[in-house]
Amino acid sequence: MLRRRGYLIAREGSDRNAPTQRAMELGLFQVKETVVCHSDGHTTVSRTPKVTGRGQQYFIERFLDGRLTPDLADDEGAAA
Repeated sequence: MLRRRGYLIAREGSDRNAPTQRAMELGLFQVKETVVCHSDGHTTVSRTPKVTGRGQQYFIERFLDGRLTPDLADDEGAAA
């Protein structure tokens, strides 16, 4: 749902599920980067989007006032 609403990047690739620029500017997410050292010696960086406290308040307020509602038909199709 957050991808469909434009808060997370929807396109396929390495930045899928990363916060959009707009969501970052609003302070809704922060990105935690973790360096992973592999057994063969190379390292990769894992990026995990985290919802901030401000983001939690933002989404809760929008759910409660009806501005942000899940599309149940889309969610049921994705689960099947």
